[in-house]
Amino acid sequence: RRWGSLVGGGAGAPARDWEAFVTTRLSKPPPPSPEPLLQEWYAADMWQLLCCCVLMSRVSSWETKHRCISAFFAAYPTPSAFQAEV
Repeated sequence: RRWGSLVGGGAGAPARDWEAFVTTRLSKPPPPSPEPLLQEWYAADMWQLLCCCVLMSRVSSWETKHRCISAFFAAYPTPSAFQAEV
């Protein structure tokens, strides 16, 4: 599953299709910008875009942002992978 096995509630919670829920509430990714925006690398995936924007607010260097965000997604490719470690 794209979102991971933990998304959709715990024991006793109703099963939810989180991808459908989130997708119906978000607009389509915007067209590419003429500027080299790091957010555009992750705009196609809502989980990655959310995390990217949060992580980008902490540092100013493009190289540092890209390195840290890439490492974060290597460790936590889905919300469930992140939730299992936190």
